Amino acid sequence: MLSNKNIPQEFIEASVLDHVAEDLLLTCNCNTDTSINLGVSSLLFVTIKERIEYFIDKGIKSFVLGNTDTWPNMEGSDQYSDFINYLESKDNIFFIIQTIGYDTKKHADNVVEIGLVYFNAFKYQPIENTDKRDFAFSFLNHFPKYFRIHLGLELWKNNLLDDMLFSQSVGDQIFLEEANEKLKHIDGYEDYINALPFKYEYDTVVKSLDDKNLKFDTFSVSHTAFNNTYAHIYTESEIDKQVCTEKSIKPYLAGQIPIPLTPPGHIQNLKELGFHTFDDLLGNDYDNLSYENKIQKIVDIVSKGQYNIENYYNKNYTKIEQNNINLQNMYNKGLTRLRKVL
Repeated sequence: MLSNKNIPQEFIEASVLDHVAEDLLLTCNCNTDTSINLGVSSLLFVTIKERIEYFIDKGIKSFVLGNTDTWPNMEGSDQYSDFINYLESKDNIFFIIQTIGYDTKKHADNVVEIGLVYFNAFKYQPIENTDKRDFAFSFLNHFPKYFRIHLGLELWKNNLLDDMLFSQSVGDQIFLEEANEKLKHIDGYEDYINALPFKYEYDTVVKSLDDKNLKFDTFSVSHTAFNNTYAHIYTESEIDKQVCTEKSIKPYLAGQIPIPLTPPGHIQNLKELGFHTFDDLLGNDYDNLSYENKIQKIVDIVSKGQYNIENYYNKNYTKIEQNNINLQNMYNKGLTRLRKVL
């Protein structure tokens, strides 16, 4: 059997098993003695194929292709289809594709896919702050992706940033280039970009958001923006592709009202995992709106001020508690979805 010590250094993303990979394999009735978690992350498909062939030669019969943000982003492309066909052709080898998307499905008898938030570092905790909170809204950003810039711009134009815990870094130039291309026609855009970066005044601990060495706990909600704020506005890393990561989980962990600027289907995915999504606040059609219309909806909610969101929070606190408790069940619900497609 392979061990972490004899996996070649160039395959450093691979590990024999972690508890998530083991759970996925056991759910699919795979023999863990001849299995490996091939941590492919964002590797190119050609590189993944090379690694699969290497480990098949070593006797591996079952693979977890773990934490694969590649899949949702590539679905529908010729490259994606070719790779799925490649996996299906290895009909004596079983593959479990674990993505950060929404879908759980069976591609073939030997290829299944599960959308599952990466849970290795997650530790459940009940809501820490059950008292009155000092702030209404928070919205934290690092990489200046265009949809984050766009929402920040609209909040800024409506003079709403002073009333929330807000940050936006300048980040890598490549992201600003995309924002420039998509948003430069919008009134006030140049002035907003020139005003960056923004860092809210209540952050007395974190260094500049432009510090590339900034260290943080992925799932930590000990920050004022989470544990002392009624509602948290968040984006995922993409606005037009399936993504569900720790960004979606942290408001539930902190006992907040989540206000997502996310792709269509995101809220439906959360509902299927058992969460309340506060449709009476966002609107029943919010999930399917364009991102521009979602931005307008968010601006409208923030414009109503702290009294409104605090009152809504108090009236819906039972649901907020239930969302926090549901975090304990979400992982098992994901595994149940996998069992149903086998």
